[in-house]
Amino acid sequence: MLQSGLQSRTGSPCYFSHIMSPVLLDVIFWISVACCAVAQLFILRAVFTVVAQPPSDTADATARATRSTVPMPKRTLEIAWAILPSFLLAAAFVAAWRQMHPSS
Repeated sequence: MLQSGLQSRTGSPCYFSHIMSPVLLDVIFWISVACCAVAQLFILRAVFTVVAQPPSDTADATARATRSTVPMPKRTLEIAWAILPSFLLAAAFVAAWRQMHPSS
């Protein structure tokens, strides 16, 4: 049925364009882009948010014990591992768009 990727025997660039309208495919594409962008923004916000220190009176001993046993990741490495997937996700969306619209 499908020879390579989304190429069909008839040479059509997108197999799903025979099943759904191109407008519906574009709407689904842009909804998925928006959902992934919002999720990625929340991930980046979580990485860049400064962690508040626990209260010193009741949880001081627990906080010191936790800090000594749990290694903290390096901040720059944590930021890099949060930003790298956003670039890869953008590249995947560009490739998908080019596959959906080969003449654009």
